[in-house]
Amino acid sequence: MKATEAAEAAAQPADFSTIAAELCGWTSAQLGWTPQQFWLVTPAELSAIFSANLQARRTRPAIEPLRFAQLLALEERLNHGRRN
Repeated sequence: MKATEAAEAAAQPADFSTIAAELCGWTSAQLGWTPQQFWLVTPAELSAIFSANLQARRTRPAIEPLRFAQLLALEERLNHGRRN
């Protein structure tokens, strides 16, 4: 497949089954839903869940990654100074 053909294929909208599979996977990973639970939800309900999730991500303060020194201090505290 040429680069232009690949670009055109990527620009094409995904079919229903592809989108449904991606959404089902997302709800399984993020919400712990089974496929049966996914198929019982209406599109409006799913949209409301997505909107709430996006809003929560926008308003949540950024979390700084743990620094190595902090990790070592935490390990020291949890192990009470013991090394494995």
